[in-house]
Amino acid sequence: MKKILLALCMMGSVSAMSADLTPIDSIDSLIQIGNAGYGGTGCPANTAVVLIQDNDLVILMDKMLLQASRTASFARAACNVRIPIKVAEGYQLVVTGLETEGDYSSSVSDSLTLDQTVNFVGVAAKASRLKLRGSGQLLTRAQTIAVSKCGGDSMLAVSMVGLLRQSQSNLNSYLRLDNSHLKLELRRCN
Repeated sequence: MKKILLALCMMGSVSAMSADLTPIDSIDSLIQIGNAGYGGTGCPANTAVVLIQDNDLVILMDKMLLQASRTASFARAACNVRIPIKVAEGYQLVVTGLETEGDYSSSVSDSLTLDQTVNFVGVAAKASRLKLRGSGQLLTRAQTIAVSKCGGDSMLAVSMVGLLRQSQSNLNSYLRLDNSHLKLELRRCN
């Protein structure tokens, strides 16, 4: 797909979400998604892939791993993704949800959190914070509502940040993220 120029976007309201939503796969001519840029300690160069699957924008991560260390009581890993999008006149791109998969382990004495943010560049973002205890498979589902401006160029921003504050005696805590799925739909606008 073509590269798209950066642009500032506006965010829509949750109350307007029900009107005229159209699945992405049925209207390929109405949207163009450019080459994603990404970076951060959780997804350094050549360790992430961004693709479209059904009505989801999928981010696959090879290196999003945060784990305990003998030398530090604090660890952080972040993956920041920017995706240029062009929407046909009379339409807006709507991000209706975010699902993230992975696994984790955390002792009672450690603090392990995952912050996720989805927004269009230039618009204040709402972060969702998940505190993790114990161990198991991670599957988060967030009602993340972000709406592009009506028609034209936009930049979708996705950020995932894991934070670990550990007790010195425990070296078993970790957080590993495998992928994130953004639910996408189009909406008619004026």
